[in-house]
Amino acid sequence: MRQRVLFSVLLFLGVALGYMANGRTIGAGDTLPARYLPWSLLRYHRVDLDPFPMLYGEEARRGFPLLDGVPYYLRSRDGHYLSAYTPGPAVAALPVYALPVLAGGVEPASRWAPGLEKLSAALITSASVVVLFRALAALVSRRWALGIALIYAFGSSSLSVSSQGLWQHGPSQLFVALLLYCLARGVGETRHLAYAGFAMAAAVVMRSTDLLLVLPVAVWIVSASPRILPRFALCAALPLAALLAYNLLALGSFTGDAGLTRVPTWALFSQVPLHEGLPGLLVSPSRGLFVYSPVFLFSLAGCLSVWRQGPSAFRALSLGVPLVVLVVSKWFLWWGGHSWGPRLLADTAPIFCFFLYPLAQPLSRSRLLRGVFVASIALSIGAHAMGALFYDGRWDSLADVDRDRARLWSWREGPLVFYGREALSAGRQLVSPVLGAQATSASAPAQLGGALAAEAIPREVLAGEPIPVSVTARNTGGAVWLASAAGDRGAVRLGWRWHRGDREEPGGRAPLLSDVSPGQSVRLTARVPAPAVPGDYVLLVDLVSEHVTWFAERGSKPLRAPVRILPVEIDRLLSAPIPSGRPAPAVTIASDRSVYRRGDGQHLTVTLAYPDRPRKFDAYLVLEGAGGTALIYDGRGMSPVAETPWRAWVKELPLPAQATGRFTPSLSGLPAGEYRWHAVLTEPGTYRAVVRATAAFRIES
Repeated sequence: MRQRVLFSVLLFLGVALGYMANGRTIGAGDTLPARYLPWSLLRYHRVDLDPFPMLYGEEARRGFPLLDGVPYYLRSRDGHYLSAYTPGPAVAALPVYALPVLAGGVEPASRWAPGLEKLSAALITSASVVVLFRALAALVSRRWALGIALIYAFGSSSLSVSSQGLWQHGPSQLFVALLLYCLARGVGETRHLAYAGFAMAAAVVMRSTDLLLVLPVAVWIVSASPRILPRFALCAALPLAALLAYNLLALGSFTGDAGLTRVPTWALFSQVPLHEGLPGLLVSPSRGLFVYSPVFLFSLAGCLSVWRQGPSAFRALSLGVPLVVLVVSKWFLWWGGHSWGPRLLADTAPIFCFFLYPLAQPLSRSRLLRGVFVASIALSIGAHAMGALFYDGRWDSLADVDRDRARLWSWREGPLVFYGREALSAGRQLVSPVLGAQATSASAPAQLGGALAAEAIPREVLAGEPIPVSVTARNTGGAVWLASAAGDRGAVRLGWRWHRGDREEPGGRAPLLSDVSPGQSVRLTARVPAPAVPGDYVLLVDLVSEHVTWFAERGSKPLRAPVRILPVEIDRLLSAPIPSGRPAPAVTIASDRSVYRRGDGQHLTVTLAYPDRPRKFDAYLVLEGAGGTALIYDGRGMSPVAETPWRAWVKELPLPAQATGRFTPSLSGLPAGEYRWHAVLTEPGTYRAVVRATAAFRIES
């Protein structure tokens, strides 16, 4: 017993060290609430995120997509900010946060906050590795169980996603692994099947799609062992009751849907055909499960073996995975946004690895099969190690996968190739002192040179709008342009600056897709934000070696384009001609009455419908009064149109097949007269209307 515990502890620590070795956190907006909620629970004894203005302040609203006027990862209710996701991952992280927060005085604004998130994710995922190992050890030799556990630890999304940030996946995988342990032990001891109720319910609390994973097993347990049903139900009730209590008390409903904008479930699954999403999830070069973890192909063989001669509990277990795959294939964002590999299938990784257990004997009998198996393990570990070491979201941004889904199928410029070049470049930089240094943008700035040619740049744009800039850059110097470098020093970017008279305005950067050798050319694109203040400007576009030099300082000729920045006017948003061509959403807006008295409450309903493929839009609600006065309403409050940028109801989010917003704007303070609500959808980042709808009403004195 003591030896088993010691071995499990060593396995846990070894895997955790492997997860922490990259020295960084790889999260997203999705993981921010889970990063800070432990502080609320431990220090402030509350479940909202009000103490953390960095999550909902002006900077957050500028940097993240918006829904109901707040960053998409939050919900606003009764003046409080709450997580848009289950609190489960944050609760699972409490043991890690407790000592630093309560005894160490670590502040949420400190640089330790991302580190605590990463440490929590790494330890939770490491725990799932140990639990899976213990489940397998009940069925096969310890050596084979350890091998499979290490495949799960480093050859799946456990390494590249779940252990890198407080996604829902890590805690979900922990309880899925606990379910596997209960099933493996339950083959000989039925009482463990009752405990599986807790594991299944906790997995669903962590991630709702796990319901599909565990439902066939739950049905089997109830039908095969009805005598344990009371204990099974009691175990399952504990985590479910906790979630329902949170939903009811914090969010005001058992379902936990506190948003002003609601989407019917069917609308999230009706836009993507199965023949697109299913191959995309399984074999696409950007998200394919069997591309990033080819070892899971062997899991299919193991599953067939279980169906021929395995326990009936394991057969039931195998039914949940295809259910999840099919449902996620129909999800309107089946690629999972900006993330590494098949993130949305990370929760199935423990089950895929579990089904490797019957293969020990077949692999031992065939040297060829064993060689293919080992090669698939190496490829799986390599793919996920590349994500853990190099993924930074650049490929998703440059490929603009949320707008151009064809890029998800690019083998030549996919994320594995893109970051593979990064790995090779890093390797060359490591060995260059031994083999002889190669001139690069970091080491030889005197040899930098470039020639730029751009497509036509618009001469007039609205203030704050993005300007599409497409540039062909040729390396005319003798140094390699590095796409990435240690500390970014020497990394080459497409850079721009705005000049108005003798004043320089803030600019920006767009990264390279890959290193560019002397003589090579590369096409670069960027969405350059226009200045917020109208006037006549000059846009200066050049290449820059970060922290080293601008290419113009080395004799290269930058691009110059005069651009007139026009003021943003509400009349333009409400009345400018709408271009035809692309399919447009259907929009309706209606108030509950046509006549109100001063001080009355108003109920406003806006319905959006878009049966075409998912596409991003911005949405504005404008209240127009007599004399041309207008106010912007973001779902939470009114602001004058003079305050720019205008506060959007929705910003930079893809529109599902249908969504309905229900609002209660305050009419207090408005004078008597005629009013008109406008619902306007625009191209993302612009004030150019795609579709409009209006609803008139009157306020009487």
